[in-house]
Amino acid sequence: MTSLIRSVRCSHLSDGRSLQSLRAHTDVVTCLALTRDGATLVTGARDTTLMVWPLIPAASRSSSANLLPEKPRHVLHGHDDEVTCVVASSDVNIVLSGSSDGTAIVYTLRSGNYMRSLPHPASAPVDLLALSAVGTLVLYSRTDHILHALTINHRGQQPPLASTGAGERLHAIAFDSTNDVLISAGERGVVVLRRAHDLSVLHELRALSEESPAGPGPLRCLALSAGDEYVLAGSQRGTLFVWAVPSVPAERDNSVDAAFLAAAWDERVF
Repeated sequence: MTSLIRSVRCSHLSDGRSLQSLRAHTDVVTCLALTRDGATLVTGARDTTLMVWPLIPAASRSSSANLLPEKPRHVLHGHDDEVTCVVASSDVNIVLSGSSDGTAIVYTLRSGNYMRSLPHPASAPVDLLALSAVGTLVLYSRTDHILHALTINHRGQQPPLASTGAGERLHAIAFDSTNDVLISAGERGVVVLRRAHDLSVLHELRALSEESPAGPGPLRCLALSAGDEYVLAGSQRGTLFVWAVPSVPAERDNSVDAAFLAAAWDERVF
């Protein structure tokens, strides 16, 4: 699914064939998020709104094969400037959006209710967001390159749980499924693993190979496979890097060990 001008377009994965195009926002669609269960899509736009779309189950689709209904389930309001990023979780029933207005807003996914606004600690535009299944969130602004960890119950007068300089312009951040590790990728061409609770660096994955002896260049996107078996990062030069995550022994399941994370990461280049 991609945004095109003011539209949301659904395309077939195997051949790029267009399946559906919807125009509901009144300005450019800037971001979108799909819940982990694949049941709900959320879009954000320069018109300051977000829209929540239930995906139509395959068994219920008509011959047109549309994936989305003609109208969204909810239209979410609250921002004063364009929506820059959004994450959605069916696990915790949350939509979390970031905006150029310097706030993140928490909504309920299923009912579309506004819950609260979370101001950026430095009143900077919110460019990237990550949300864990235990209610921890991380905000990042390209204005100051600082990561801030908060909870969804954060109040404006409270200090963040943790703050740290990323040391680069980031393009993607995400939590792993354990909610213990925050993963980021950006201009340095390095995938950084951090402890979620204090944002300290655990390990760095550096993409060095025969295909990219000088490094991969900026990493533009980041993803974790189902079950966190692989970390994937796409570079500005068109290369996809894949790291196999080392298996965690049973006795380490409840802890994050820096020495273990630095062990045997198997890198593949595509």
